[in-house]
Amino acid sequence: MPHPNRLSELLGRAPARIGCAPRLPAPAKLGLPGTYSWRAVLRNVIPFFVLLLAAPHLDSWSWALSPLIGLFAYRITIVMHDCIHRSLFRSPPLNDRVGKLLGCVTGIDFASFSRQHLLHHRLYGRPGDPQGFHYLGLKGATRAAFAWHLLRPLLGFNLRHALAESILRPRNLAAAARSGEILRWRRSSSPSW
Repeated sequence: MPHPNRLSELLGRAPARIGCAPRLPAPAKLGLPGTYSWRAVLRNVIPFFVLLLAAPHLDSWSWALSPLIGLFAYRITIVMHDCIHRSLFRSPPLNDRVGKLLGCVTGIDFASFSRQHLLHHRLYGRPGDPQGFHYLGLKGATRAAFAWHLLRPLLGFNLRHALAESILRPRNLAAAARSGEILRWRRSSSPSW
């Protein structure tokens, strides 16, 4: 702990003890408990769908929206990350349901994404880290190498990494069919959270 400890000053409150339920802002405009959590979902999902709906109307310029669509898809995976760690909502089952729903939006199999991410925590910084392609090898990278690292996903070079988490991967699709997950999503299109 640093001396002096200015964490309370930075947070604007006393820090919570490790393992305590997160302190969420009071319900605001949506009138729901844990409004911050829902705002995090909506502020990424709504622009994603708006961009998808706008793209066909731009005719030959629809490709110009691709980077923005990709950015919001990536931002949705950050919200899914919070669902994996069960830190977005107080209820673990709600984290799982929202994570799966966001997986349907992005085409990511939430169970595979969760396994890959938890394995990433076990192997962080070592060979075999399934999400190491995001950061391994960047220390000491030249400007050109760093620029290529940023450009590579936009050109589709990271698709081989994304396939393991895609719902379209035959193994993930077969597992969802075997478990009945696909049918459950069709029945619960209007979930009662």
